[in-house]
Amino acid sequence: MNWDAVGSIGELIGAVAVVASLVYLGGQIRQNTKQLRITGRQASQSSLQGTIVSQSQPETAELIVRGFDSYAKLSKADKFRFNGQMLNMLLDFQLTLTLHTEGAFPDEGLAVHRRWIIDVLSTPRGGEWWSLENYVDVATRKYINGFISPGEGKDVRQVLFPGDA
Repeated sequence: MNWDAVGSIGELIGAVAVVASLVYLGGQIRQNTKQLRITGRQASQSSLQGTIVSQSQPETAELIVRGFDSYAKLSKADKFRFNGQMLNMLLDFQLTLTLHTEGAFPDEGLAVHRRWIIDVLSTPRGGEWWSLENYVDVATRKYINGFISPGEGKDVRQVLFPGDA
């Protein structure tokens, strides 16, 4: 065997090693992407669950209903608490939208969350509140504005209590 043949065999082994490395790397990237999606979904769901638990407390639920009935009649302290609850919902959605934009949250999960936030903000009081608040990033505000007509949607009771309306 001459040195040219040995060199050719070495090149062939090197090429096979490069292809095997690329296949392995591709598998690792897919696995990492899948894990990022799972982690993103868990983070968003955990945040949303915290909001739901908070808003399900009787005193907080009553405050939210009163805020939607007549925000102007709320005391300053209750307006502050109502704004905090609304902002919490929006920040949950902003997290979901950011994760979706980065490919770490599925389309169907975003659609469910979007439907809820759009329904709430499309109520007369939700739209009024939305027009006053600027606490979410520009991308989230633009995204939401593309779906709502503030104040022209459902009554809040249809959103919060669909079986009772």
